[in-house]
Amino acid sequence: MRLIDADAAIDALTEYGNGRAVHIGVEEAVRRIEQLPSVQPERKTGRWIPDNTDYYRTRFICSACGESEEVPTTGFGYGTMWDYCPNCGAKMEGGEAE
Repeated sequence: MRLIDADAAIDALTEYGNGRAVHIGVEEAVRRIEQLPSVQPERKTGRWIPDNTDYYRTRFICSACGESEEVPTTGFGYGTMWDYCPNCGAKMEGGEAE
């Protein structure tokens, strides 16, 4: 699988003169799309920042989106932070909360 730019795909299947779709066959459409360059998605990164506003819960703030998340705990009261923010999907760098 490879990722392509959807806007580029639309441009490849659109007549450049007046912006109207060209009536082309499926094989021609596939050929045009296959010629498009692959793109790399941007991966957001962040880190967990301690949120000391709640005395009774252990919470951290995602530096990428600003959302506060409670540390998931096991039955014994211990917990570990996620490697990714469950809200925005940013990859947390730097290990556990810094």
